[in-house]
Amino acid sequence: MKISNEELHHIVSLATGEELEKLYKQYDERLMFLLNDTSATEEQINDVADKVLILSMSVDTTNYQPMELNPEFVKNPPSR
Repeated sequence: MKISNEELHHIVSLATGEELEKLYKQYDERLMFLLNDTSATEEQINDVADKVLILSMSVDTTNYQPMELNPEFVKNPPSR
């Protein structure tokens, strides 16, 4: 589901805590996937990271594991 940041702000204002946690988890997992995908673009990563940041302001994120990059990504970070 592709939503704009404006739509996400609207969702955050209306959603329950449980709904926000589910949405945060989906975007967090998507961000991890993109960070480990060598074909992901910087724009894709930034778009999802923005949404994770927006949602993290409304969700208790202490229950989530810290992000880990796969060894291939760490050895060969994308050029920026």
